[in-house]
Amino acid sequence: MHPQWFQQSHRGLFATIRSFAQRLWGFPAEPLLVPELGIDPGGNMLSREALAAMPLRTSASRLDLGVVDPRSAMTASFRLTNVTDQPITLHSGPPGCGCESVELSRSAVPAYESATLEMRIRSGDRYAGPRTGCATVGTSVSDAAVMLEARGLVEGMTTYPRSIRLPKQLERFVPPPLAGEFVLGPKRHRSEVKIVHVLIGGDSAGAITAGEAKIEPAEDLGTYHRRRFEIPLAISRDAPPETKLYGVRITYRIGRDIYDHTLSLPVFPLAEVPSGH
Repeated sequence: MHPQWFQQSHRGLFATIRSFAQRLWGFPAEPLLVPELGIDPGGNMLSREALAAMPLRTSASRLDLGVVDPRSAMTASFRLTNVTDQPITLHSGPPGCGCESVELSRSAVPAYESATLEMRIRSGDRYAGPRTGCATVGTSVSDAAVMLEARGLVEGMTTYPRSIRLPKQLERFVPPPLAGEFVLGPKRHRSEVKIVHVLIGGDSAGAITAGEAKIEPAEDLGTYHRRRFEIPLAISRDAPPETKLYGVRITYRIGRDIYDHTLSLPVFPLAEVPSGH
């Protein structure tokens, strides 16, 4: 009997017994899936045969988190099961893609037991749109690593980076507008969207004021809808001659839900504009 064949058969037999026992005792059976993605030490993708020989099974390799409210955290949990008859040590790589953090519930995993990996993906009022997070998990008994991925759509508002360069003469100067887009999931793309209030604050509050926003009709981008907008700005003659950083808070409504979006608006006198702006 070939040793490798026996080892794989042994893993499959244990998974079947464990699943049956969980059902018999009234506990939900967790899926033990062969990882879909993995890499070797050189960064090359693993073949199906190499993935099947990994000492880990997962509850999932990819998770779709659906539509996420901008006020909610975007997290994904993966269960990793040691399907060998010996303890192993897990180690996660640095957060990848749009991840803020990756955390293992434990690193030492006894034979046939599990650990949970929790992935936190950047979300919130500054990160509306499609978001993806990924992580890698290696073991003490293999040079290869399992890859895990989660994705979702954060609804809300996103704004484009903006700064204002002041000319020497402000009499006829019209600053560029604040611009951005609303991101709407399939269930709310027909909802009313409105910018309720724009507050511009700073050491020279009142030097910059906002006008009435213009919101364009929705565009269907397949997995979500987008509505672009512009908020006109006006600047007074008494604007300070030195560089200022203004804080902007935009209060907006999608359907009946109210949200806040914050951003920074740097204003540079012409002589002080740094390169790259």
